[in-house]
Amino acid sequence: MKSTTRLSIDELKKLAILKQKIVLIKFDKKLWIFYLKSGTGQLETSESHKTQVDRRVWPMAVQEMLLSIGHINEGDDKQQVYETIVHLHLEELNKKKEQYDFEYNEKKNSLMDITHEIENLIHTFVQQHSIVPFGMKLNYKMAILEYDYDEQLLEREYMRHQPTDYE
Repeated sequence: MKSTTRLSIDELKKLAILKQKIVLIKFDKKLWIFYLKSGTGQLETSESHKTQVDRRVWPMAVQEMLLSIGHINEGDDKQQVYETIVHLHLEELNKKKEQYDFEYNEKKNSLMDITHEIENLIHTFVQQHSIVPFGMKLNYKMAILEYDYDEQLLEREYMRHQPTDYE
């Protein structure tokens, strides 16, 4: 038998915080999927289909994670290590999201007076007051990453043509 609690401001805050955490994890996951596509050469950009070079470019965030882990063995394939790092991080994000989803549903189901309308109001509040700014920040970060990716590809393409000192 589940216990029920009366709806209070504190309970609404807890629901809003959990809802925000869920959406922020979705944003983080989107960023890490972007990293994976960039690092595996699957990222589609305006320049990516115009070049004939290796399209695998690992963003600095992933490279820094490898450095923070420490030394890798000489026999290890660096590409594989990067992919593993990203996949492990994505798994961790999935677990966190599942946990927050579970907590949110448990909290919601334990409240007596919660209605669909109240839940929609929580969603709207979280969307307007925190998700929109975080979404803008994510879009900005991804635009810069895409620019850096294209720049790397163009530089590789230029070097592929073996320029002379005068070019």
